[in-house]
Amino acid sequence: MTSIDFSKPLFGNKHTSLQKLLAKANKTTERATKFINKIKSRQVACANRAKSIPENATIRKEYIKCGKQMCELRHGPYYYAYWKDPESKKLKKRYAGDYMPKNKESNDSAISDPKLLADRLPDTRQQEIFDYAKIKEFVSTMLRQPVWLDSNHDKFDARRTRLAAIMAEESLKKCIDQYKNKIEKSEVLSKQNVSLLENAISLCNEISIRVQWLETESKTKE
Repeated sequence: MTSIDFSKPLFGNKHTSLQKLLAKANKTTERATKFINKIKSRQVACANRAKSIPENATIRKEYIKCGKQMCELRHGPYYYAYWKDPESKKLKKRYAGDYMPKNKESNDSAISDPKLLADRLPDTRQQEIFDYAKIKEFVSTMLRQPVWLDSNHDKFDARRTRLAAIMAEESLKKCIDQYKNKIEKSEVLSKQNVSLLENAISLCNEISIRVQWLETESKTKE
């Protein structure tokens, strides 16, 4: 009887396709984590600067030139605080950093982390994280009513319907922009199709409003 050496891989020295996929996913996750940590360290620096900025200051997002002779680009965004000095009555300006100070934005990391990646990560890197299958699964899960014991799937689901309408609107606006500017630049030819897409946006919003109204009405009757 042939004995099996359990210290060696069962399928030879090469990784299986699943192992390769998991290894690639782990590397992508590690790179994304490092990038988020780098961004968060900058946010901490911005938060420290924000301590010396008056609470009533107005924060502005600006794009500036780097000053290099051959560079005509404007870099950013960078955030600057503006306020009126109570004593001198003069307008004051102070650099806050390349991120909005924490006291001026939401602290919900579940939303802010993906936003940071989408805002700052190069497009080639975004393709690894925001690939079609992952986004489709995420959206599907977000819109699906959880199968909890206390869930009543016969009731209206206004919140998720509204989320679906918001995503539909943003997605269709992107499609309209690409169609008008990249595919069919003739306004006469594109008018009908663009009108259909715009009607779809209006229909989705109308459905979400209708569901919201019916949900509210059903709750008042309970």
